[in-house]
Amino acid sequence: MGGICIHPGLGDRVVHVGKMDSATGWLFSVPETDQFNAEQVCTCGDVVYLLDHSANGSEPSYMFSGKNCWAFAPDLKNPTKYIKIDEFSVPGMVEITDPFSPRFLCHGYSFAPLGGGYPFLYDLSKHKVATSLPEDELVLFLDGDWLTERLKKK
Repeated sequence: MGGICIHPGLGDRVVHVGKMDSATGWLFSVPETDQFNAEQVCTCGDVVYLLDHSANGSEPSYMFSGKNCWAFAPDLKNPTKYIKIDEFSVPGMVEITDPFSPRFLCHGYSFAPLGGGYPFLYDLSKHKVATSLPEDELVLFLDGDWLTERLKKK
């Protein structure tokens, strides 16, 4: 599900989520609250994640614990409707999503004036940092079975 965008409502504090290449309407709309202001949208499979990074300036990144990610998925009873399935804490800004497994590549929150935080992989199924990453290395996501298909073609 690529090309997802969010549109903040026109003063109504409602966030509308839809596909950029579709004029058929919104996938879903959700009201913002005083504790949650959607600023980033990411997808993994059919799950859409809205992230709020605005309230994080009040505490250091290593202390961050607030729930800043809302997850939405198609309703099992009506797959054309999306419902909120979870909310949890992601302690950083999402840079990219892993297209093959439920993970985000993130940079931890940093309040230093000259640079971002440390890079890490965040496991969406366990709701925790999976591993820290070196800052000077390139990260690529490959299909877990990438080699098999290429060997079959020969």
